[in-house]
Amino acid sequence: MDDGLLNISRVAVMGMELPMGRVLDAGLDVDIRDCTGFVRGLWAEGEDLSIRLKGKVSLHERPFEADLRLEVVTEKDLSPVDPLFILLSAYRRSSNYYSIPIKGSLERFTF
Repeated sequence: MDDGLLNISRVAVMGMELPMGRVLDAGLDVDIRDCTGFVRGLWAEGEDLSIRLKGKVSLHERPFEADLRLEVVTEKDLSPVDPLFILLSAYRRSSNYYSIPIKGSLERFTF
């Protein structure tokens, strides 16, 4: 049955599948001024996981400099043997909230 929702259940980051399932909501809120992109939110909310990217990217010259934060919220606590928990454990702020700083130069994006 096609319910009109985007299914990204096979999305992987660094070879690890993310348990997103269907995307229930997604959006982008960016303001660009003075050669800087202010990312107020780039987000995707799934059935089991929500992710949000916030921060800024300097677009003055290459390589672009980023000062971003990726926030991950899981619907339930992850098991310590879950590969996603192993990847995120250093960034854990509470039982189901992870905050990952992303800083440095951005020379090339690949998806």
